Amino acid sequence: MKIMISVGTMTQGGAERVVCLLAQEMVKRGHEVELLLYYDRPVFYAVDPRVRVTVDEQVIGRKNVLRHILWRRNYIRRQSPDVVISFIAPFNMVNIVATMGLKTPLIVGDVSDPRRAERFVYRHVKDFLYRFADAMVVQSENNRNYFCRTIRRKTDVIYNPIDLGEYQGCALKRRKEKKIVTVGRVIGLKRPLMILDAFRNLSEEFPEHRIAFYGEGDMREEVLRAAEAYGLRERVELPGAVTDVFERISTAELFVMASDYEGMSNALLEAMCMGLPVVSTKVSGAVDVIRDGENGLLVDCGSEKGLTDAMRRMLRDEALREGCARKAAELAGELEIGRITDEWMACVEKTRRKKGM
Repeated sequence: MKIMISVGTMTQGGAERVVCLLAQEMVKRGHEVELLLYYDRPVFYAVDPRVRVTVDEQVIGRKNVLRHILWRRNYIRRQSPDVVISFIAPFNMVNIVATMGLKTPLIVGDVSDPRRAERFVYRHVKDFLYRFADAMVVQSENNRNYFCRTIRRKTDVIYNPIDLGEYQGCALKRRKEKKIVTVGRVIGLKRPLMILDAFRNLSEEFPEHRIAFYGEGDMREEVLRAAEAYGLRERVELPGAVTDVFERISTAELFVMASDYEGMSNALLEAMCMGLPVVSTKVSGAVDVIRDGENGLLVDCGSEKGLTDAMRRMLRDEALREGCARKAAELAGELEIGRITDEWMACVEKTRRKKGM
């Protein structure tokens, strides 16, 4: 089968990680896979060399959206893939317009929380255009239920695949350091300052612990300044985006996520599959996989006190940490790349049948 997967870039991000894993597994199964990227940006993830990569900007330059749509329409018509799979809302919208009237089936993957991620007018334009996609994939029932009945009828819930290799369950076997970790962009919606404030609240009770923020973002300097002001600079690390993040976080006592909203956080899923005890806000995705008190702890979004209390509970109670970690690691079987790819291919076949192909 000839499969075209479209995304904006292959820079660091959750959707890009999913695309990389799916493309790799699909070519292993003998499918012809092409990545169609919108922007010409540095590639963070190692793309399988058997996957063809085409970049709009390398062909047409930085033209306006209409030029991109027209070029894509002609390109998809010429290449005639058996299916186009698109990720991330702005590029989903571009691809919906570009493929209108074509025989090629289009599946869009909405990877964010549709209630929170966009401005009002933009969100409603997107929701209207999604009616014209042949199928849609979201990452939680909560996100599926946001959409109107017309869209829900053609929507499948498929979790993100996780492929940790030797790191699957590794945190259960590692000697622990007095370290708390968080992984993701250091930006406002991830609430890095709230995480730092919770750590400050616990700093006297747990004087040997430190915290590390893995990821890039426009709030890194603000977090550093706050750490300095709190007198915690020596206990706060911001190493940026690193390629050996699994190795670095595997010895942590606790993984924390404090986002205001998510679709399905890869970083959270990976931490759980590694066997790390986790504390997360009650965002979409987290509430689907975390059973509070059994394989992790959930707290209200925006609650510094809730986050502080949950982190304190985990750090004080070794038995709770170990129990949650063991249960969390069991999630890996549900998210194995082969199983998730099977679900995607079933969606592809179902969509092609509906399209009469």
